[in-house]
Amino acid sequence: MNRKLKLKEANEKELAEERFVTKMEEVQVKELKQAIFAPNLTTMVLSAVCDLQREFPLSRESGNSDDEEESDDEDNDDDVPLVSLGKRESVHDEQEKSRKLQKVAKNNDPKIKAEYLIRVLEHVSKTWGHCYRESSKEDYAWRWEVFHGSYSTDQQWEANSPHPRVPESLPFERTHFGLSLSKTVRRDISSLSARVKEFEDLVLMNSPSSHPLEQRIATSSSVEPERPCSSAAEVDVESASAKAKIPGNILDVSSECLDQFCFLMHSLSPTTSGLYDEVLALLKMNVLRVRSGILVLADDWYENVDVFVLDDMSEYWSTDVDPDGKYCVHEEIRDTLEEKWIKYNYGWALAEYPKELIFDYSVLDEWRETFEGRREEHGNRSEGIGRFGL
Repeated sequence: MNRKLKLKEANEKELAEERFVTKMEEVQVKELKQAIFAPNLTTMVLSAVCDLQREFPLSRESGNSDDEEESDDEDNDDDVPLVSLGKRESVHDEQEKSRKLQKVAKNNDPKIKAEYLIRVLEHVSKTWGHCYRESSKEDYAWRWEVFHGSYSTDQQWEANSPHPRVPESLPFERTHFGLSLSKTVRRDISSLSARVKEFEDLVLMNSPSSHPLEQRIATSSSVEPERPCSSAAEVDVESASAKAKIPGNILDVSSECLDQFCFLMHSLSPTTSGLYDEVLALLKMNVLRVRSGILVLADDWYENVDVFVLDDMSEYWSTDVDPDGKYCVHEEIRDTLEEKWIKYNYGWALAEYPKELIFDYSVLDEWRETFEGRREEHGNRSEGIGRFGL
């Protein structure tokens, strides 16, 4: 009798604990906006872009007058084509793909506001920083192998390229605590790069090398030569700026602003988080675009996502697998991908063209086998040279 009572009491305690955990998870997701689990980095960036739309609204005028925007005809002409791994491409298709990739590669310096990047970094850190872990060395290399093989014209990518971060680490954990909450500081950071560029332009403009040779000879003959400084410490910056007609306050920024700028650059770097690399990749894939310094989803962005996002959705954060939204993926991302794509046992196809396979698992498996063979071969060569000097 006592045994049955103890068993019943233990079951009741487990149910009570389960209800408590469920309630706490609900509070964490819906009220604190913090995920229980984390998707991959690509999904986090896309979700953050959607979550920040209300905070950084775009007017119709800004979309038409933006420097980064082009006409619809040019835009469609420069789109990176959808990667059809399951289909053979004609010679014309290959040439067209190469031409478009080269065009996209030329515009590799997106003008994204630093203030906006701070918010993206802050949002990612707050929402997933406590649970997102870096991928393994193999998965990292394979993800970028597929990217460079499909979208990039970079010939320097190597299958044996090392992971710049520590696998299984938490790159975004507590990052948001180091970011300033001051809107003034964030605005100053946004204008800092422009001020530095202006300073560089003024320095170059007043540099002797920027004037004609005859003018420099005439100037040097009429001006008495100055005694050379024995060290950098003897240079009078203020007098040099005055002679060069450079405003003295052009780089007059607070130490807090400089600290925040350095912290931002460090946090976005490949060795710390890789977030900016992910943004650049999504821009090249034509999944994201830049409008008025803000990241937005490109037209038909869902067609250009890679197979990693689709597999990640299917396995972890689709409506069927994660009905409670424990991954905190934005509904627009999840609902659009579920609506536009169909998964088969042998790959993925767009719902609009269900018979045309876009991502063929057999092709991807063969590609990965070849890729892993190259990595193994490189590892064997390195190990052989290290051990035996071969």
